[in-house]
Amino acid sequence: MFMADATAEPRLLKRKVESGTPSVVGIGTRWNKACASIGVPNVRIEIPPGNGFVCIRHGKVIPRHIIFGKGKQCLDTEMDGVQIIYQSRHEFSGMDSMTYTLKFPRGERTFTTRIAVTPTSRRSAGYDEMPHERQKPGPAPECAALVS
Repeated sequence: MFMADATAEPRLLKRKVESGTPSVVGIGTRWNKACASIGVPNVRIEIPPGNGFVCIRHGKVIPRHIIFGKGKQCLDTEMDGVQIIYQSRHEFSGMDSMTYTLKFPRGERTFTTRIAVTPTSRRSAGYDEMPHERQKPGPAPECAALVS
């Protein structure tokens, strides 16, 4: 069981994504003893990425770690949750980073994600209307519809 301390240093995550492609860089969910989802944490962007955008999408997730409480028997079980999505600017490649907090009824946990963005030779179907200005800290917005 992993208990988080709200004053602890952010947990460091590392991800590798393709440029301009929406990619899941984190997840969050809550579950009961029967391993059924009972809701999702609030997601707050503390430090936005410098070369991309972060949003959330509700969908299926597979938890691999416990932040609060018990329930190890539910790890690696697909359930409803929230996906934290990162998309770089289309021509960007290199390193980016962001910090976000998952807020649960029992507390919160902050994660810093270092993202290696690799170039891609194909044009991906990214999210519409990615802002030109840098994203601001605050509640993570819902992801817009995919471009077809």
